[in-house]
Amino acid sequence: MGSTSSALARRRWSASCARAQSGNTASRPPPLGLPEAPRRALAARDADDSRRLLLAALSGEPGPARDAVVLNAGAAIHVAGLAADLAEGIALAREAIASGRALAKLEEYVAFTRALAGQAVGGG
Repeated sequence: MGSTSSALARRRWSASCARAQSGNTASRPPPLGLPEAPRRALAARDADDSRRLLLAALSGEPGPARDAVVLNAGAAIHVAGLAADLAEGIALAREAIASGRALAKLEEYVAFTRALAGQAVGGG
């Protein structure tokens, strides 16, 4: 069984799938210690703005971008079985950002993909 939703908006849309049944519902998000934010607070004008929002979030800058990253990372941590529930996943995501591990992992990924791109272009 799986589900996905967004809890930063006043209403969340949730999609779930269990066995042969699926459905969509709208409800208020559960209290997770994340403030509500309008969708426009997460809208990026272009790729550079998106990059700025992501780097600010992973650097721990308070705001809707960080909250969205924490929520999504917390959900992923929980779904991966690394946290007992969403609240614990969110706590682990917050700690990864606060410690700098999340930003370091992004920088590692960027360096790796740039090296791969260089190999593809250079033929090496």
